[in-house]
Amino acid sequence: MRILRLADVTGSLEGGMAGVMLHGGASLEQLGHKVEYAFREDLGPLARSGPARRLIAPFLAVREVLRRRRGGRSYDVVEIHEPLASLYCALRKPLGLPPCVVLSHGLEVRGWAAQKDRWASQGRRPSRKSQITVPLTLLSQARYALRHADHVIVPTEEDRNYLLDNLGLPPGRVTQVDNGASPMSSTHPHSSVNQPETVAVLFFASWIDRKGTRELIEATSLLAESGVQFRLTVAGGNVPEAQIISGFPASTRHLVTVRSRVSRDEIPTLLAHHDVLVSPSWFEGMPLTVLEAAAGGLALILSDISGHRQILKAAEDQESSALVIPCHDSEALASAITRLYEDRELLKQLQVKARAIANLLTWRHAAEQLEAAYLSATGKPSSTTR
Repeated sequence: MRILRLADVTGSLEGGMAGVMLHGGASLEQLGHKVEYAFREDLGPLARSGPARRLIAPFLAVREVLRRRRGGRSYDVVEIHEPLASLYCALRKPLGLPPCVVLSHGLEVRGWAAQKDRWASQGRRPSRKSQITVPLTLLSQARYALRHADHVIVPTEEDRNYLLDNLGLPPGRVTQVDNGASPMSSTHPHSSVNQPETVAVLFFASWIDRKGTRELIEATSLLAESGVQFRLTVAGGNVPEAQIISGFPASTRHLVTVRSRVSRDEIPTLLAHHDVLVSPSWFEGMPLTVLEAAAGGLALILSDISGHRQILKAAEDQESSALVIPCHDSEALASAITRLYEDRELLKQLQVKARAIANLLTWRHAAEQLEAAYLSATGKPSSTTR
């Protein structure tokens, strides 16, 4: 098959969504398919962000596919990220466009519900503007795309069940696809080998509220007050170091290192210098950084959300393969770090179990799941692919 994968994100392996698309695409090519991409750089700069971009981006997606068709490039299937696919789905048959597979990295409607829960936990309400613009420019388009796509790919079973139970999609039109874990190896030993009196904690995610940054900041204060010897690295946040450091109390800033950008080549060494990955997010699809940390042998402290639970489903014993904490709970995060600081045997056990999870979630398996979804969209039998 000739496949076009399209999303309104920067096309860099350092980005989570783009990384998922590029890694999965590389494995699809190993199965014999031809994969091309259209990222934000291809779609154009009209309206950089916010409601205006959400309204314009679906038009840009259709325009890009038509531009490629005029240039002589044809596709068997076009995969489009959930919020962008509405106009394509509406115009697909009138314009004779290829079948559309909508790819979700976490259903927008469930993300909006999680956002409202977050505000509720902070004693806040959605602004009047967001109550109007989000349903109008994001949720309505996403809902239309999901209902009218030839096939839908989601990262978790909970997303799939939502589409079946709440939007009434037929089971044969929705596929849950696991992300893969790229092998991570380094000649450096884990930090606990070098500094057994300290626990080295890694937060590897965008520096935004959805990733649980408030809980992380509060947890570091609690750890310092209780005498836990730790050091924290904030990596990949794409925010200036001074801006991140200034958010921490002055009493803990000397314990925090910021690496705003981390290249792919640097990730194995980064992981090897840490013991634990913390991911206190309150909404995720199936986060690539957690999978990569697992492949690098870091113990996992994860918030109790569907994206993290989907990763743990690969484990033989889900309950003992990571420390799972409630969302919006800085005390629980601090307690989990303290537990691994005090119990080095448990720390080592979780590191081994994390690698075992990563070994089961491969990009080859992800590509086979993607292939099946594309074939369903095109109506081709699976026996014709290889």
